[in-house]
Amino acid sequence: KTVVGTEILKRGSLSHAGYTIQENQHVIVEDFATETRCTLPEIGKRHGVRSGLSVPMVRDQEVIGAMLVQSKEPRTFTEAEATLLQVIANQTALALSSAQRYQALERSTAHLRSLYDAFASAIRDPNIEEAEILSGVLRHAVGSVTPAQKLKVALGSIQRYDPETGAWKFAAFYSEPEIAEA
Repeated sequence: KTVVGTEILKRGSLSHAGYTIQENQHVIVEDFATETRCTLPEIGKRHGVRSGLSVPMVRDQEVIGAMLVQSKEPRTFTEAEATLLQVIANQTALALSSAQRYQALERSTAHLRSLYDAFASAIRDPNIEEAEILSGVLRHAVGSVTPAQKLKVALGSIQRYDPETGAWKFAAFYSEPEIAEA
């Protein structure tokens, strides 16, 4: 059975994962019934966990999480198992980092593409107004950012500050067509 979701642990509660992160090393728990260093979260209790092995997930010498393997029977995990789980956890942390960097690059690329498209159209038409250029940039920016977030409402604005008056002026405003019609 696969369990995916979120269980939020209270700050200061020293769960198996929390203790692993605090110590920055693997932690073997032979039996949670007698364990004194850390506690078993409710989700573990509900699933009948009795023992566990946890390792820190390390990326660029920073602990970003913990990976745990648990058993419903009291068990002594070996150092070889801890080493293997550490390698898997570190590779997972590296993969997460790569995925995050890729997503950031994709967002940056989409942003640059929208700027290019907007300014390319301005160059082709010398009569185009600044507001039209900014509206085009904004439309592309909203379209680039919101699909990744799966937002139902997508709008944006460009506001310019006038230091002489101390006022903000809307230079461009964009809303998805379905919002504008509502």
